[in-house]
Amino acid sequence: MRKNIWNAKSVKYSGKLTYDDFVTERKDPVVVHFDKPINEGAESKWSYKNLVTKDIGSNIYFAWIKMESAGGHDYHAHSGDEIIYVLQNKLQFAYRSTNGEDKKSVLREGDTVYVPTGTPHSFWNVAEKPCTFLVMKSPPYFLEDIPIDPALRKVKLSGKV
Repeated sequence: MRKNIWNAKSVKYSGKLTYDDFVTERKDPVVVHFDKPINEGAESKWSYKNLVTKDIGSNIYFAWIKMESAGGHDYHAHSGDEIIYVLQNKLQFAYRSTNGEDKKSVLREGDTVYVPTGTPHSFWNVAEKPCTFLVMKSPPYFLEDIPIDPALRKVKLSGKV
């Protein structure tokens, strides 16, 4: 690989840098329309539209999720970072802290949560109406859960905060 600003151990910023110092490989953008997602599906209490996935060569995953009232997902963890952005209504977010405590908070429209790699987390719709939110993950894997303590998977966090 050609040395550039991102993979060099020591590069000094200066006016002498060029486009090639920042870009190692350039690809054309891919437009995905909401009404024609890469793929979509539904589970018991939620549905999704995958808008950006590894299938189009992306290094991130980006999806729109609609969760019905009382729908959710118990503790799970991912092999990469995750960002959740609430578009409509409320979403209860819970996670197991590094010191073993269960922490909960209610995310409202416009709220964002960053979930670091390997953090056991859960989310539930605590509103009476459907909740919509965006999910972004890197690397771009969809619903890949990594092994966590089986006892943690039994913790039910669907109650109101």
